[in-house]
Amino acid sequence: MADNAGKPYAIASFVLGIAGLLFLFGGYAASLSIILAIAGLICSRSSRREGYTTGIYSKGRWLDVFALVAGLIVLICSIVFKFSLISIVVSILGGL
Repeated sequence: MADNAGKPYAIASFVLGIAGLLFLFGGYAASLSIILAIAGLICSRSSRREGYTTGIYSKGRWLDVFALVAGLIVLICSIVFKFSLISIVVSILGGL
């Protein structure tokens, strides 16, 4: 049983990574993706501390890292797009 001590944390990391990827498509919901990815990385670290470093641990860790990076990119692009759209509308309305 000692070999599977961190397996629940590894499974939680994997599930949080998948959930983080699902929230990438929502624009500002990408902030939730970032939060879930960070929680997944914390679970992954707990799994490694308890000695479970095979199988689903590595898949969950990579999913969490990918969800974190992609979430940051989507969130930054959403913010930039919003402010560029606002400046376009203001410049159009300013010309009236």
